[in-house]
Amino acid sequence: MKLAPERLPAALATALAPLYVVGGDEPLLVEEAADAVRAAARRHGYTEREVRFVEAGFDWPAFGGELASGMLFGDRRLVELRLPTGKPGEAGGRFLQSYAASPSADVLLLILCGALDGAARSSRWYQAVERAGVAVQAWPVGPGELADWLRARSARMGLQIESGALALLVDRTEGHLLAAHQALVQLALLAGEHRIDEALVLAVVSHQARFDVQSLAEAAVAGDPLRTRRILFGLRAEGLEAPLVLWALQRELRLLASLERGASLPAGLPPRRRRALDAARRRAPAAHWRRLLIAGVRIDALVKGLVPGALWTELIDWTTAIARPCVAGPQDHQRKRIEHERPSQAG
Repeated sequence: MKLAPERLPAALATALAPLYVVGGDEPLLVEEAADAVRAAARRHGYTEREVRFVEAGFDWPAFGGELASGMLFGDRRLVELRLPTGKPGEAGGRFLQSYAASPSADVLLLILCGALDGAARSSRWYQAVERAGVAVQAWPVGPGELADWLRARSARMGLQIESGALALLVDRTEGHLLAAHQALVQLALLAGEHRIDEALVLAVVSHQARFDVQSLAEAAVAGDPLRTRRILFGLRAEGLEAPLVLWALQRELRLLASLERGASLPAGLPPRRRRALDAARRRAPAAHWRRLLIAGVRIDALVKGLVPGALWTELIDWTTAIARPCVAGPQDHQRKRIEHERPSQAG
Protein backbone atom coordinates (compact mmCIF):
# COMPACT_ATOMS: atom_id res chain seq x y z
CA MET A 1 0.00 0.00 0.00
CA LYS A 2 1.23 3.48 -0.85
CA LEU A 3 0.82 6.22 1.73
CA ALA A 4 1.76 9.89 1.82
CA PRO A 5 3.70 10.88 4.97
CA GLU A 6 0.77 12.90 6.34
CA ARG A 7 -1.56 9.86 6.09
CA LEU A 8 0.80 7.46 7.85
CA PRO A 9 -0.14 8.29 11.50
CA ALA A 10 -3.83 7.59 10.89
CA ALA A 11 -3.01 4.28 9.20
CA LEU A 12 -0.72 3.26 12.07
CA ALA A 13 -3.49 3.98 14.56
CA THR A 14 -5.68 1.48 12.73
CA ALA A 15 -3.31 -1.42 12.05
CA LEU A 16 0.38 -2.30 11.91
CA ALA A 17 1.86 -3.85 8.77
CA PRO A 18 4.77 -6.34 8.89
CA LEU A 19 6.95 -4.22 6.56
CA TYR A 20 7.47 -0.53 5.91
CA VAL A 21 9.70 1.17 3.37
CA VAL A 22 10.25 4.90 3.80
CA GLY A 23 12.23 6.89 1.26
CA GLY A 24 12.72 10.43 0.04
CA ASP A 25 15.12 13.34 -0.06
CA GLU A 26 13.41 15.35 2.69
CA PRO A 27 15.17 14.17 5.89
CA LEU A 28 12.62 15.77 8.20
CA LEU A 29 9.67 13.95 6.59
CA VAL A 30 11.55 10.65 6.36
CA GLU A 31 12.61 10.81 10.01
CA GLU A 32 9.12 11.80 11.18
CA ALA A 33 7.62 8.86 9.27
CA ALA A 34 10.20 6.53 10.81
CA ASP A 35 9.46 7.93 14.29
CA ALA A 36 5.75 7.29 13.74
CA VAL A 37 6.45 3.65 12.84
CA ARG A 38 8.75 3.26 15.88
CA ALA A 39 6.11 4.68 18.23
CA ALA A 40 3.42 2.40 16.79
CA ALA A 41 5.75 -0.59 17.12
CA ARG A 42 6.30 0.15 20.81
CA ARG A 43 2.56 0.40 21.36
CA HIS A 44 2.14 -3.05 19.79
CA GLY A 45 4.76 -4.69 21.97
CA TYR A 46 7.86 -4.55 19.77
CA THR A 47 10.19 -3.89 22.68
CA GLU A 48 13.52 -4.62 20.96
CA ARG A 49 15.03 -2.35 18.31
CA GLU A 50 17.91 -3.32 16.04
CA VAL A 51 19.61 -1.28 13.29
CA ARG A 52 21.50 -2.69 10.30
CA PHE A 53 23.38 -0.67 7.66
CA VAL A 54 23.59 -1.99 4.10
CA GLU A 55 27.11 -1.40 2.82
CA ALA A 56 29.38 -3.11 0.30
CA GLY A 57 29.62 -6.81 1.12
CA PHE A 58 26.49 -6.85 3.28
CA ASP A 59 25.72 -10.47 4.27
CA TRP A 60 22.11 -10.98 3.22
CA PRO A 61 21.91 -14.69 4.20
CA ALA A 62 23.19 -13.84 7.70
CA PHE A 63 20.65 -11.03 7.94
CA GLY A 64 17.92 -13.47 6.94
CA GLY A 65 19.05 -15.78 9.71
CA GLU A 66 18.83 -12.93 12.21
CA LEU A 67 15.26 -12.17 11.16
CA ALA A 68 14.26 -15.83 11.40
CA SER A 69 15.80 -16.41 14.83
CA GLY A 70 13.49 -15.83 17.79
CA MET A 71 14.48 -13.52 20.64
CA LEU A 72 14.81 -14.68 24.24
CA PHE A 73 11.39 -14.80 25.96
CA GLY A 74 9.76 -14.27 22.54
CA ASP A 75 10.15 -10.49 22.51
CA ARG A 76 8.99 -8.79 19.34
CA ARG A 77 11.61 -6.81 17.43
CA LEU A 78 11.65 -3.71 15.28
CA VAL A 79 14.50 -4.15 12.78
CA GLU A 80 15.60 -1.04 10.87
CA LEU A 81 17.42 -1.67 7.63
CA ARG A 82 19.30 1.46 6.50
CA LEU A 83 19.58 1.45 2.69
CA PRO A 84 20.86 4.96 1.83
CA THR A 85 21.24 4.39 -1.91
CA GLY A 86 17.87 2.65 -2.29
CA LYS A 87 19.65 -0.11 -4.23
CA PRO A 88 20.13 -3.38 -2.33
CA GLY A 89 21.88 -5.06 -5.26
CA GLU A 90 20.85 -8.26 -6.97
CA ALA A 91 21.25 -10.49 -3.90
CA GLY A 92 19.54 -7.98 -1.64
CA GLY A 93 16.69 -7.48 -4.07
CA ARG A 94 16.07 -11.22 -4.22
CA PHE A 95 16.16 -11.50 -0.44
CA LEU A 96 13.73 -8.62 0.16
CA GLN A 97 11.36 -9.91 -2.50
CA SER A 98 11.40 -13.37 -0.89
CA TYR A 99 11.05 -12.01 2.64
CA ALA A 100 8.07 -9.85 1.68
CA ALA A 101 6.26 -12.98 0.54
CA SER A 102 6.61 -14.52 4.02
CA PRO A 103 7.62 -12.00 6.71
CA SER A 104 8.52 -13.10 10.23
CA ALA A 105 5.65 -12.98 12.72
CA ASP A 106 7.69 -11.42 15.52
CA VAL A 107 9.63 -8.89 13.44
CA LEU A 108 8.56 -5.54 12.07
CA LEU A 109 10.97 -4.61 9.26
CA LEU A 110 11.45 -0.90 8.59
CA ILE A 111 13.52 -0.12 5.47
CA LEU A 112 14.84 3.46 5.39
CA CYS A 113 16.13 4.79 2.07
CA GLY A 114 17.36 8.01 0.60
CA ALA A 115 15.77 9.45 -2.52
CA LEU A 116 14.22 6.71 -4.67
CA ASP A 117 14.03 7.25 -8.41
CA GLY A 118 11.41 5.72 -10.70
CA ALA A 119 13.57 2.68 -11.45
CA ALA A 120 14.00 1.91 -7.74
CA ARG A 121 10.27 2.26 -7.05
CA SER A 122 9.52 -0.02 -10.00
CA SER A 123 11.96 -2.72 -8.88
CA ARG A 124 10.63 -6.12 -7.90
CA TRP A 125 11.77 -5.89 -4.30
CA TYR A 126 10.14 -2.49 -3.78
CA GLN A 127 6.89 -3.59 -5.39
CA ALA A 128 6.88 -6.74 -3.24
CA VAL A 129 7.33 -4.72 -0.04
CA GLU A 130 4.64 -2.28 -1.18
CA ARG A 131 2.17 -5.16 -1.71
CA ALA A 132 2.98 -6.87 1.59
CA GLY A 133 3.26 -3.74 3.72
CA VAL A 134 3.35 0.05 3.39
CA ALA A 135 5.49 2.27 1.16
CA VAL A 136 5.95 5.92 2.14
CA GLN A 137 7.64 8.34 -0.25
CA ALA A 138 8.54 11.78 1.13
CA TRP A 139 8.42 14.02 -1.93
CA PRO A 140 10.21 17.39 -1.84
CA VAL A 141 8.07 20.38 -0.89
CA GLY A 142 8.46 22.83 -3.77
CA PRO A 143 8.85 26.60 -3.33
CA GLY A 144 5.23 27.15 -4.30
CA GLU A 145 4.05 24.54 -1.79
CA LEU A 146 6.00 25.64 1.26
CA ALA A 147 3.42 28.20 2.41
CA ASP A 148 0.65 25.58 2.42
CA TRP A 149 2.96 23.09 4.16
CA LEU A 150 3.80 25.62 6.89
CA ARG A 151 0.17 26.66 7.24
CA ALA A 152 -0.97 23.05 7.70
CA ARG A 153 1.81 22.27 10.17
CA SER A 154 1.06 25.44 12.12
CA ALA A 155 -2.58 24.42 12.37
CA ARG A 156 -1.64 20.96 13.69
CA MET A 157 0.54 22.65 16.32
CA GLY A 158 -2.31 24.96 17.32
CA LEU A 159 -0.51 28.11 16.16
CA GLN A 160 -2.14 31.26 14.84
CA ILE A 161 0.16 32.92 12.34
CA GLU A 162 -0.50 36.10 10.38
CA SER A 163 -0.23 35.95 6.58
CA GLY A 164 2.69 38.41 6.52
CA ALA A 165 4.53 36.39 9.16
CA LEU A 166 3.94 33.21 7.17
CA ALA A 167 5.29 34.82 3.99
CA LEU A 168 8.36 36.00 5.89
CA LEU A 169 8.98 32.52 7.28
CA VAL A 170 8.70 31.05 3.76
CA ASP A 171 11.22 33.58 2.47
CA ARG A 172 13.73 33.06 5.28
CA THR A 173 13.66 29.24 5.27
CA GLU A 174 13.83 28.86 1.45
CA GLY A 175 12.37 25.36 1.29
CA HIS A 176 14.53 24.03 4.14
CA LEU A 177 11.90 21.97 5.98
CA LEU A 178 14.04 21.19 9.01
CA ALA A 179 14.82 24.87 9.58
CA ALA A 180 11.16 25.76 9.02
CA HIS A 181 10.01 23.14 11.52
CA GLN A 182 12.56 24.27 14.11
CA ALA A 183 11.38 27.86 13.63
CA LEU A 184 7.77 26.80 14.26
CA VAL A 185 8.79 24.98 17.44
CA GLN A 186 10.56 28.11 18.72
CA LEU A 187 7.62 30.30 17.71
CA ALA A 188 5.26 28.02 19.62
CA LEU A 189 7.35 28.42 22.76
CA LEU A 190 7.55 32.22 22.43
CA ALA A 191 4.01 32.95 21.28
CA GLY A 192 2.07 30.73 23.62
CA GLU A 193 -1.58 31.40 22.83
CA HIS A 194 -0.86 34.73 21.13
CA ARG A 195 -0.96 35.32 17.41
CA ILE A 196 2.41 35.15 15.62
CA ASP A 197 3.35 38.33 13.77
CA GLU A 198 6.29 39.35 11.56
CA ALA A 199 8.27 40.80 14.47
CA LEU A 200 8.24 37.50 16.31
CA VAL A 201 9.26 35.59 13.16
CA LEU A 202 12.18 37.99 12.64
CA ALA A 203 13.25 37.52 16.25
CA VAL A 204 13.45 33.76 15.69
CA VAL A 205 14.90 33.45 12.19
CA SER A 206 17.51 36.18 12.71
CA HIS A 207 19.30 33.81 15.10
CA GLN A 208 19.30 30.89 12.69
CA ALA A 209 22.33 30.12 10.54
CA ARG A 210 20.26 28.89 7.60
CA PHE A 211 22.03 30.98 4.96
CA ASP A 212 25.47 30.18 6.38
CA VAL A 213 24.68 26.46 6.20
CA GLN A 214 23.71 26.84 2.56
CA SER A 215 26.92 28.80 1.96
CA LEU A 216 28.83 25.91 3.51
CA ALA A 217 27.17 23.40 1.18
CA GLU A 218 27.83 25.60 -1.86
CA ALA A 219 31.51 26.06 -0.96
CA ALA A 220 31.97 22.33 -0.37
CA VAL A 221 30.47 21.05 -3.63
CA ALA A 222 32.08 23.86 -5.63
CA GLY A 223 35.49 22.67 -4.41
CA ASP A 224 36.67 25.47 -2.11
CA PRO A 225 38.19 23.62 0.90
CA LEU A 226 39.59 26.70 2.67
CA ARG A 227 36.28 28.56 2.62
CA THR A 228 34.44 25.38 3.53
CA ARG A 229 36.50 24.81 6.67
CA ARG A 230 36.29 28.49 7.65
CA ILE A 231 32.49 28.45 7.46
CA LEU A 232 32.24 25.08 9.20
CA PHE A 233 34.45 26.14 12.12
CA GLY A 234 32.44 29.34 12.41
CA LEU A 235 29.15 27.45 12.54
CA ARG A 236 30.53 25.13 15.18
CA ALA A 237 31.70 28.06 17.28
CA GLU A 238 28.21 29.57 17.06
CA GLY A 239 26.77 26.37 18.50
CA LEU A 240 25.03 25.15 15.34
CA GLU A 241 23.75 21.59 15.65
CA ALA A 242 25.57 19.00 13.54
CA PRO A 243 22.32 17.52 12.01
CA LEU A 244 21.68 20.78 10.16
CA VAL A 245 25.16 20.67 8.58
CA LEU A 246 24.64 17.00 7.71
CA TRP A 247 21.28 17.74 6.09
CA ALA A 248 22.64 20.55 3.90
CA LEU A 249 25.53 18.45 2.60
CA GLN A 250 23.45 15.29 2.11
CA ARG A 251 20.90 17.24 0.07
CA GLU A 252 23.56 18.38 -2.42
CA LEU A 253 25.21 14.96 -2.57
CA ARG A 254 21.89 13.20 -3.23
CA LEU A 255 21.18 15.54 -6.10
CA LEU A 256 24.66 15.18 -7.60
CA ALA A 257 24.61 11.39 -7.16
CA SER A 258 21.31 11.16 -9.05
CA LEU A 259 22.53 13.08 -12.11
CA GLU A 260 24.00 10.79 -14.70
CA ARG A 261 25.83 12.03 -17.79
CA GLY A 262 23.77 14.54 -19.74
CA ALA A 263 21.06 14.97 -17.08
CA SER A 264 19.92 18.48 -16.23
CA LEU A 265 19.69 20.15 -12.85
CA PRO A 266 16.14 20.74 -11.57
CA ALA A 267 14.50 23.99 -12.59
CA GLY A 268 13.97 26.77 -10.07
CA LEU A 269 17.23 26.46 -8.12
CA PRO A 270 18.64 29.70 -6.67
CA PRO A 271 21.46 31.02 -8.92
CA ARG A 272 24.24 30.61 -6.33
CA ARG A 273 23.25 27.04 -5.60
CA ARG A 274 22.99 26.22 -9.32
CA ARG A 275 26.48 27.63 -9.97
CA ALA A 276 27.94 25.54 -7.14
CA LEU A 277 26.25 22.37 -8.39
CA ASP A 278 27.41 23.05 -11.95
CA ALA A 279 30.96 23.40 -10.63
CA ALA A 280 30.61 20.10 -8.79
CA ARG A 281 29.44 18.30 -11.92
CA ARG A 282 32.47 19.59 -13.78
CA ARG A 283 34.72 18.37 -10.96
CA ALA A 284 33.55 14.75 -10.77
CA PRO A 285 30.98 12.26 -12.10
CA ALA A 286 27.90 11.06 -10.24
CA ALA A 287 29.73 7.97 -8.95
CA HIS A 288 32.16 10.16 -6.97
CA TRP A 289 29.33 11.97 -5.19
CA ARG A 290 27.54 8.67 -4.61
CA ARG A 291 30.58 7.32 -2.75
CA LEU A 292 30.71 10.42 -0.56
CA LEU A 293 26.98 10.12 0.14
CA ILE A 294 27.43 6.54 1.31
CA ALA A 295 30.40 7.63 3.46
CA GLY A 296 28.03 10.08 5.15
CA VAL A 297 25.94 7.19 6.52
CA ARG A 298 28.41 6.88 9.39
CA ILE A 299 28.02 10.59 10.19
CA ASP A 300 24.26 10.06 10.31
CA ALA A 301 24.79 7.14 12.71
CA LEU A 302 27.02 9.31 14.91
CA VAL A 303 24.37 12.05 14.97
CA LYS A 304 21.77 9.52 16.12
CA GLY A 305 24.11 8.02 18.73
CA LEU A 306 24.05 4.59 17.08
CA VAL A 307 27.85 4.24 16.90
CA PRO A 308 30.67 5.66 19.07
CA GLY A 309 33.00 8.31 17.73
CA ALA A 310 33.95 12.00 17.68
CA LEU A 311 31.04 13.53 15.77
CA TRP A 312 32.50 16.92 14.88
CA THR A 313 35.94 15.51 14.05
CA GLU A 314 34.46 13.05 11.57
CA LEU A 315 31.99 15.62 10.25
CA ILE A 316 34.86 18.03 9.53
CA ASP A 317 36.86 15.28 7.80
CA TRP A 318 33.86 14.25 5.68
CA THR A 319 33.05 17.84 4.75
CA THR A 320 36.68 18.44 3.80
CA ALA A 321 36.60 15.33 1.61
CA ILE A 322 33.59 16.74 -0.24
CA ALA A 323 35.43 20.00 -0.90
CA ARG A 324 38.75 18.37 -1.78
CA PRO A 325 39.77 18.65 -5.47
CA CYS A 326 39.15 15.41 -7.34
CA VAL A 327 41.99 13.43 -8.86
CA ALA A 328 41.71 13.55 -12.63
CA GLY A 329 41.27 10.22 -14.37
CA PRO A 330 43.22 9.05 -17.46
CA GLN A 331 40.69 10.61 -19.83
CA ASP A 332 41.00 13.96 -18.04
CA HIS A 333 44.79 13.89 -18.28
CA GLN A 334 44.55 13.04 -21.97
CA ARG A 335 42.08 15.89 -22.57
CA LYS A 336 44.32 18.38 -20.75
CA ARG A 337 47.36 17.23 -22.75
CA ILE A 338 45.50 17.74 -26.03
CA GLU A 339 44.30 21.21 -24.96
CA HIS A 340 47.85 22.11 -23.95
CA GLU A 341 49.26 20.99 -27.30
CA ARG A 342 46.50 22.59 -29.39
CA PRO A 343 48.00 26.13 -29.55
CA SER A 344 51.33 24.86 -30.83
CA GLN A 345 49.54 22.74 -33.42
CA ALA A 346 47.59 25.78 -34.60
CA GLY A 347 50.85 27.61 -35.13
